Amino acid sequence: MALFQNIATASHLMGGEITWVCNGSGQYVFTMKLYRDCNGATASPNLSINVFNHPTINTIAINLISSKDISPKCNGAGPTISCAAAESQPGWPNNPAPIMGAVMEYVYQSAPINLPGIPPSAGWIFAYKDCCRNNSLSNIQTPSAFGMTVRSVMYAYNGQNASPCFDSSPNFLESPSTVICMGYPFTYNHNAFDPDLDSLSYSWAQPLDDFVSTTTFNPPVDPGVVPFSTGYSFTSPLPGSAQNAANIPATVNPQTGEISFTSFTQGNFVTVIKVQAWKCGQLVAEIYREIQVVLLPCASNVPPTVTYTTYQDTVTAGDVVNFTLNATDNGLLADGITPQTISITASGNQFGTNYTNAAGGCSNPPCATLNVTPPISSSPNASTIFNWQTSCNHISTENNCNAASNTYNFVFKVQDDFCPAPAENITTVSITVLALPVIQSPQPRCVAVQPNGDITLTWSTPADPNGGFNSYHIYTANALAGPYTLLDSIFTYGQTSYTHIGANGNTASRYYYIQSRSGCNVYSQALDTVRSILLNVINPANGTATLTWNAIATPNLNSSTGVYTIFQEFPTGVWTATGNTTNLNFLDTIFVCNATINYRVEIQDTTGCTSVSSIAGGLFQNIIVPSIPVFDTLSVDDANNAIMNWNVNPSPDVEAYVVYQFNGTAWIPIDTVYGINNTSYTYAGSMPI
Repeated sequence: MALFQNIATASHLMGGEITWVCNGSGQYVFTMKLYRDCNGATASPNLSINVFNHPTINTIAINLISSKDISPKCNGAGPTISCAAAESQPGWPNNPAPIMGAVMEYVYQSAPINLPGIPPSAGWIFAYKDCCRNNSLSNIQTPSAFGMTVRSVMYAYNGQNASPCFDSSPNFLESPSTVICMGYPFTYNHNAFDPDLDSLSYSWAQPLDDFVSTTTFNPPVDPGVVPFSTGYSFTSPLPGSAQNAANIPATVNPQTGEISFTSFTQGNFVTVIKVQAWKCGQLVAEIYREIQVVLLPCASNVPPTVTYTTYQDTVTAGDVVNFTLNATDNGLLADGITPQTISITASGNQFGTNYTNAAGGCSNPPCATLNVTPPISSSPNASTIFNWQTSCNHISTENNCNAASNTYNFVFKVQDDFCPAPAENITTVSITVLALPVIQSPQPRCVAVQPNGDITLTWSTPADPNGGFNSYHIYTANALAGPYTLLDSIFTYGQTSYTHIGANGNTASRYYYIQSRSGCNVYSQALDTVRSILLNVINPANGTATLTWNAIATPNLNSSTGVYTIFQEFPTGVWTATGNTTNLNFLDTIFVCNATINYRVEIQDTTGCTSVSSIAGGLFQNIIVPSIPVFDTLSVDDANNAIMNWNVNPSPDVEAYVVYQFNGTAWIPIDTVYGINNTSYTYAGSMPI
């Protein structure tokens, strides 16, 4: 009996998908949805997902948590398609006259689970298999000879361990459209959404047979691919011109996931849609949704007409999106008398609670709203007003991707209530939210050490033509390699300098860089790391001073003049330029015997600021031989006094000149002239005439 139920269930399996969420506690919760043709037996309450390529986990147990009939809903006055009707047929579940399009959705879920490790290049594959396929398929060769594999893949991201979890897979916000009326252009959308705002892409995929090995997953070998009937393929699974010249083959929009086609061919068709999630340009997940599409004739019934100004829009974060969607249907029910009622439903992960709360209920508030909670039903017209205040919350910046935009899909389904299958008009409203412009980080120009050791940082203002500035952030460290810590944040765009109080720049060199935060909270890369100049002065006690220092950047900033000016403080409070160099060292000559001399080094930037070093120096004690004075003139005045004048290039600390007289045998001092600039002396003693 157990074997019989498994086979009966499998023979009416129509598809499914496997997704997962990161639950916030570092664990994954897996969900599998299965779609069953209600003409067969019910599904099992406990199943398991096979895991491939993981070193320790082979299966994940899942339990049935809910089920619902997703058959088309229509006016009860006519014939209806439902699981209840199918299961009430005589002889169920081996009903010889099945009700096409009666579908039950089963939802299975796992307990929270850890997935330690890093997925290999082929990813971790999660797969469920069963046998056998629905024998009523129109686009598969001998469908009952093949089983079904539902699968999804988790890939590595930047070599990051998957435990604790950090990423959720895309999931589908729309139940699959399983019964579709023939004879008119039709579009539908599975409306995949990624809770991490990863970028999504869509494509057709190959349906697979059930797998044999539980250790390797290697399509098309094991599991094998399911062969399509002539005129069909996995990239063209619905009727095309090969079946009817009026048919328009199905195509999928790779950006929005919208599927469009026109079919005048009746039947039951298997399709597989693949959704890939890309984080910062890296593929992190693949979700495959397999469903069967039942195309039925719906007499002369046509879908409601929908008007909307544009189906795609691009806005900048902060803009308001507002439009009115109008629907009209003047058709009648099957009795030819009763007007049809049209209803509007909507899906999208950005809708707020009850579709009316802009403050909460969506993934990233502000939420989109409708003026009335769906479903909105009326005859012959119905409408709804969409409103969405976009913001930077709608731009993904996870993992430092600095995404420039995110696209949100809102799917509106407008259908009448014609039986047995309503005619539908499904509209995908695709809104791309662009991030605010990002500006460059400021360019540091100068680093000036103040006499008290505080350090003033100066920079050039980056261009911001579109007003994207938010703040500047200054980081500092004691070493080039860091660690760097946030020193301060500046919220004035035009500010170009900042003084680091308590930097102690006279005792140690400090490193700095600056980042701009702009756009939607994007931190731009720092342009340069600069360093305060720490001056070192050595006194070798030989009449010189040896100076060495560091550059503020290596190589020098391109706006730097490249020339260092050396300043000497002597006497105290008097600073005098004493030399220039393009090197990081300088030798200064000392002309004092016993005095305190300090130094600083400056280098100018062409933008107008100046980098200033720390102050260094100290007491210099030297033995210095003064320059010898040279007589200029010697004369005698009318009073018979000798007048002497001399020239000299004295040392700066000369205190006095001593006048000597030769007495015939030796030179003896006769007087002292004080003052470095006093170079004249009158001798009042007797002079020979």
